[in-house]
Amino acid sequence: MKQPLRILDNVRIASPCDVPWSSMTGDERTRYCGQCEKRVHNLIGMSDSEIASLFAAQGTNLCIRLYERRDGTLMAEDCPKGLLAARRRIRRALGALGAAAAVLLTAGLARSQITRGASRSLADMSPFRQIANWFAPAPIMMTPPPGTRVTAGRMRLVPAPSSTQSTCDPSTDGRGGAS
Repeated sequence: MKQPLRILDNVRIASPCDVPWSSMTGDERTRYCGQCEKRVHNLIGMSDSEIASLFAAQGTNLCIRLYERRDGTLMAEDCPKGLLAARRRIRRALGALGAAAAVLLTAGLARSQITRGASRSLADMSPFRQIANWFAPAPIMMTPPPGTRVTAGRMRLVPAPSSTQSTCDPSTDGRGGAS
């Protein structure tokens, strides 16, 4: 974890500017502010030596862009502790939202079971019915064409040897024979 730059410990902001960085013209290092008619230097991402050489070359009356923490500490990089805390708050909020959704879903399902009777299962309710059909689709029932004779029984398919052809002869009770 990087420490705040020591050179910035002695920097004081006389009057913070409210002009957005994105509205200024220039590159990522230096932009021109039309309101104060000065060049604004971006210290974010600069090393301690780069900042020191900028102050040595330009003097101390500079317009600069940097991070300021709530305690007033100036930093040339975003505070990693602040980012971690923000991410932690977001994770907690999403967890609470997920837990609330689970509780509401459970309560809604319990109420529907009570009001309609316990005859319906979760898989019968929409949209759960569609999801259940994705994972365990209903069996496909095939019906033979009209006029076809269907007999019940077991069937076993065995591949025929490649050197002989297998034919079915009705006179041998359907056992087949090699020809």
